[in-house]
Amino acid sequence: MQTGSQNVGTTFSLSHVGLEELAQQLRRDMRAFVKTLVADLGNPADLKNMTKTIAAENRIMMLVNNTRASKFAPSVKVLLAEVDRQMDVNAGAPTHLSLAALPCFKERDRGTINIGSVLSFYARSSTTAYSGTKGYMLFTLSLQQEVGCDVFVKLVLPATTATEIGTWRGNEGVGSGHDHDSRRLS
Repeated sequence: MQTGSQNVGTTFSLSHVGLEELAQQLRRDMRAFVKTLVADLGNPADLKNMTKTIAAENRIMMLVNNTRASKFAPSVKVLLAEVDRQMDVNAGAPTHLSLAALPCFKERDRGTINIGSVLSFYARSSTTAYSGTKGYMLFTLSLQQEVGCDVFVKLVLPATTATEIGTWRGNEGVGSGHDHDSRRLS
């Protein structure tokens, strides 16, 4: 998004409809320049293209990695392909995108916020792969030490949130075996 001559963020998402609605609202309410891109960050070709785009786009002032893929079920019931998908989307994509943005951010005093999950510390039954992949986001702490105060780098670990990833009660959400895969970076 760009207000005036300054870019204040860029949003990437798999859900183009919701993304376009947000982009229109930001254009209208903030008079911001908003560029939307749709990508499946679990797809190597899409991730490579997104990484190149972020590395080349010098107007981005902040990158928020909020990628998420999950399969909540007992570990023996989760296919290895689903575990690989969670590793690619929850750990691989944010790493690639953070590192792609880093050179530009170092030059311009900009930053990255990576979204992990409190489940990386307080894993529940049926969240093994998800909790592990979100725990990988702790790489943000090392990255923060590496860049010092040249780049704003933060890790956010939300607890239960009101999202489509599920609820903690009834037959929904964690432990239900439901798939949740937003694969979005916003």
